Amino acid sequence: MSQKAKEKRETLINSAIQLLQEEGVNALTLDAVAKKANTSKGGLLYHFPNKQALIEGIVQDIYEKFSEEFFILVEKETKNRYTKAFIELCFNDLSKHSDLYVGSMVVPFLENKQVQDIYQNILEHLKKDELDETTINLIRLTIDGVYYNKFSTIAPLTAVEMDEIKQKLYRLAEGE
Repeated sequence: MSQKAKEKRETLINSAIQLLQEEGVNALTLDAVAKKANTSKGGLLYHFPNKQALIEGIVQDIYEKFSEEFFILVEKETKNRYTKAFIELCFNDLSKHSDLYVGSMVVPFLENKQVQDIYQNILEHLKKDELDETTINLIRLTIDGVYYNKFSTIAPLTAVEMDEIKQKLYRLAEGE
């Protein structure tokens, strides 16, 4: 694939992600993505022959970047580094565009296990830390809940509350 084609594909994926962030999963149509990317529908179909291929491209892009960033952050940590990197990465994502949430929105439309495999690989790394499995699950599920809360209108958390949760999760990851 040429550099120009890679850049166009990335533009299409980023446009689709923005559309999902702004308008939700029901707004994800090929026409809407083409319009958002300022390209023709034919240009979109060249890179993604159908909506399923586009969804797979979105998820693959999001979770591959997540995985790459995860392992970069792991190198910056010492004790229980996988769990701390996971916390840091998720809260960084939550404070920006919440791409992981976007990825999880479209996961039910996938027919393969690519996301589950990437996420399972990360969870397997968390188990390498010196934490019991219940603590790891508590941290992971709390983060899942924080993502849900961010996009819910039911009792949303303030920035201060989010930071307090992040700090508490770090303390749990330290074994406190």
